[in-house]
Amino acid sequence: MIPKSFKIFAHTIKVKKVKKLKNEDGEVLLGEADLDNNTIKLLDNDKDFPVEDSQKERVFYHEFAHIMFDSIGRGDLSDNETLVDLVGNSIYQLIKTAKY
Repeated sequence: MIPKSFKIFAHTIKVKKVKKLKNEDGEVLLGEADLDNNTIKLLDNDKDFPVEDSQKERVFYHEFAHIMFDSIGRGDLSDNETLVDLVGNSIYQLIKTAKY
């Protein structure tokens, strides 16, 4: 499940699902984290680029990792896409497989 919003440190982050999401070069993005605006944007069923629910969830946790690192002033870690992927996927796997 993907939240509509959440709090991390001093920030309330809103999660927005958008129909189109592209970078400056016009390439389709699956997600985008923006701590300056306290948002995570997720691509939601672009007719030209459909996204499965499980993929949206993985992208959410990837973007959460960006927000987490940026929130603690570690933009250097946030810029490391390999690290962000590992952390995001680890959190996703924890959430999906935890037994209580």
